[in-house]
Amino acid sequence: MPVPLRFTFDQFRREVDSMRTISRQFMDRGAERVFPDLLEHLDQIRTAGRTACWDAPLRSPLITQPSREYEPEGKTAFAVRGEISWTWEISPLRLKAKPKAAPDAFEVTGIASAKIQIRKATVENADVLATWKVELGAVDSPGCYFHSHIAGDLSVPRIPSLFVTPMAVLEFLLGELFQDRWAEHVSRDSPDVQFWRSTQLKSLVQVLDWKKNKIQSGVGSPWVALKRAKPEAADGLFGATK
Repeated sequence: MPVPLRFTFDQFRREVDSMRTISRQFMDRGAERVFPDLLEHLDQIRTAGRTACWDAPLRSPLITQPSREYEPEGKTAFAVRGEISWTWEISPLRLKAKPKAAPDAFEVTGIASAKIQIRKATVENADVLATWKVELGAVDSPGCYFHSHIAGDLSVPRIPSLFVTPMAVLEFLLGELFQDRWAEHVSRDSPDVQFWRSTQLKSLVQVLDWKKNKIQSGVGSPWVALKRAKPEAADGLFGATK
């Protein structure tokens, strides 16, 4: 029986806060306003204790600095900037032993979709050059549970993905736009980088192990086994439980 993924508010909050610090020199100045708004919104959902959408809307995305570093040695015709927005529908969980306390965790119970857009940085209000989404599947979704797809008139192809949270998707975007500089930056030993490294290591290992187990335990085509796999309580994936 498929079950929703579960995360703690504190872990999610720390992930956003560490990425805010780590990514500062790669982000547009407006990100210094967006990041605090994201944290405040997450706190509001936690306090209210009700299902809500935690999002960075299209009208207020996180935007990167212009970059020519998406090709080796900056051999590009023009600079680009990236934008990321998302919507995650989450449901706070109250412990039965502490019904009046603020929820410690939440489950992803609805849409969980992050949208990336890349535009020319040299033109104001430039047309979008590339758009794709990174999503968690629904119980009845026909593609891989962790998947990406190119935005357009069709929902296919649904490409298998390793990225789970919006901050992990943001790192993917930064790694693509700032090929060498981002890799060097996140190899340093600051406390925020160390925290980010440890949490993302754990996350990637969980996703890879989960995919491996689903393929090995499947019957018939390994690809179809992965395509049809959904998190179950027995998997323990990101705290998913009954």
